[in-house]
Amino acid sequence: MKQLLFLIGLFCSICAFAQEQRHYEFDHKIIYTIEGQDTFEMWVQKTGQAIYVDGEILSPALQLDLNGGIIDFSKGSMILMMNVGGEQITTEANLENLAEGNIEPTEGSTSIVIDSRVDDEMILGQPTPTYKMSMMENGELVDEHIVFSFDSSFNYDFDAVFNQLYYMGTGIKSSFEFPEGLIVKVSEEDDVLIELTSLEPNQKILDFEVQLIQ
Repeated sequence: MKQLLFLIGLFCSICAFAQEQRHYEFDHKIIYTIEGQDTFEMWVQKTGQAIYVDGEILSPALQLDLNGGIIDFSKGSMILMMNVGGEQITTEANLENLAEGNIEPTEGSTSIVIDSRVDDEMILGQPTPTYKMSMMENGELVDEHIVFSFDSSFNYDFDAVFNQLYYMGTGIKSSFEFPEGLIVKVSEEDDVLIELTSLEPNQKILDFEVQLIQ
């Protein structure tokens, strides 16, 4: 029922706002492995403007029939390419507005901060800047063993987008401070939570009209 209401809401918004033409060029295809088992693909850009994810990944997570989705870091927005009634409808929503308007806040706060830079990790044969980070909840330390590695040749700034996505998922306000770059590995003590296992030049060009949701 929630998904149906969501689609109805999007349709009503689509009727109210004009279309806008969009063009995206992605230059690398990457594959992540989660906890050494499941894998998923994304397309990224050296410029760090946006990330594209196939519908096979997004559909189960959002419980919608999707062809794909884009997180646009430059606009702080999410674009969803949905199948509705046999047609594709592409909509864009500002993440901050979407979160504030649809999420019931939960008391508390979460933050992730950099403690120190540690020895570079060798990932796909390249030394990668690596940082030890700590997670705080309501001002108290809950985990000081999180290690992130970043490929700084990609100009991604994850802070704002991660804070908004975390709030959408939990209802809890967060303050994440990440170095600039593409996240290539996340580990906790001896457990690898996520790791980049493939990065190759692979161009993907998307041209489409998008319906803006205010």
